[in-house]
Amino acid sequence: MKTSTDTMSKSARAAKPPDLDVKKLALIGAGKLGEGLLSGLLSSQLLPASRVVSTVAHQPRADYLTEKYGIKAHTDNHQAVAGADLVLICLKPQQVKGFLHEVKKELRKLALIGAGKLGEGLLSGLLSSQLLPASRVVSTVAHQPRADYLTEKYGIKAHTDNHQAVAGADLVLICLKPQQVKGFLHEVKKELRKDALIISAAASVTTALIERELGHPARVVRAMPNTPCLIRHGMIALARGKHATDEDISLAKEIFASMGRTVVVDEKHMDAITGLLPWCCIPASTPPN
Repeated sequence: MKTSTDTMSKSARAAKPPDLDVKKLALIGAGKLGEGLLSGLLSSQLLPASRVVSTVAHQPRADYLTEKYGIKAHTDNHQAVAGADLVLICLKPQQVKGFLHEVKKELRKLALIGAGKLGEGLLSGLLSSQLLPASRVVSTVAHQPRADYLTEKYGIKAHTDNHQAVAGADLVLICLKPQQVKGFLHEVKKELRKDALIISAAASVTTALIERELGHPARVVRAMPNTPCLIRHGMIALARGKHATDEDISLAKEIFASMGRTVVVDEKHMDAITGLLPWCCIPASTPPN
């Protein structure tokens, strides 16, 4: 006699688990643990072999994994993590830091909004420090002659279209006058990526204001540079917004390191710092060509 329990058991065995909503999984390290995970993932049909790539230290091991499991396997961590939705790290503890440093996300596109004295100073410092190449930078200014000057001098893309500039940008650097920021955010919030990091050097503009104007939990860092930054001997105070991460602060430090020393403070102390750092608010106006 067939019981309801028997029927349920057969149904459970027959049911295929749903596919993971992962287009690419990068398995970093495929020793005993890594290979065990790989075998379990594929045998459970959580995702097909065509969506998995693994890296190992030596090519013969990679060839073995490819032959046995039908996955892509090689020794290039950069290639493995590029475009991955999920990264499984199965390395020795002492290898993890080096791996993370090796593959940390590179900026694909930086949008510099406003390129007056401060904006151009930042641009010059970024490019000279080789933090990213000119081909990944786009800047917007109020007038086309100024844009042409920036393109000719620095080899970047420059124009007057904020929509085009922020579209697809990983990082948006705001170097506008305070009274221009609200209008800019309202103008571009539909094009702006939800996961974009926003660093604002606009004096007196709080991270809360930027978050509120964008209407989503944006990652915002506020920066306050002083005048000596223009000759790369300045001091820059940095404050994180509600949703900014430690990584965001680290990136902001790297960006402003070309202009001087950085210090991270609570945003509530920014106004006090304004009085301590001489001429904190560098004019955002565009100098004549």
